[in-house]
Amino acid sequence: MKEQHAKWIPFTFEYDEDLGAEIISSPTPEEDQEILISDGKYVWIDTFLSNGEEYYLDSNQDFRGLAWMPKPDPKF
Repeated sequence: MKEQHAKWIPFTFEYDEDLGAEIISSPTPEEDQEILISDGKYVWIDTFLSNGEEYYLDSNQDFRGLAWMPKPDPKF
């Protein structure tokens, strides 16, 4: 069986004229999903959240300069 390796997905942004603000344009995790986050130096587990209007991380880290990937399923 071939193992699949997840790849880091950088958070990217685009300006939304209707909202008058920048929005995340890269694929995003599911709401309330625990994910791996990296700033290129460190890796940590965080939760992708929404307050109904904005997305944020449980750690309150700014998305700029960060990448994410799904947390792997542990195999025993």
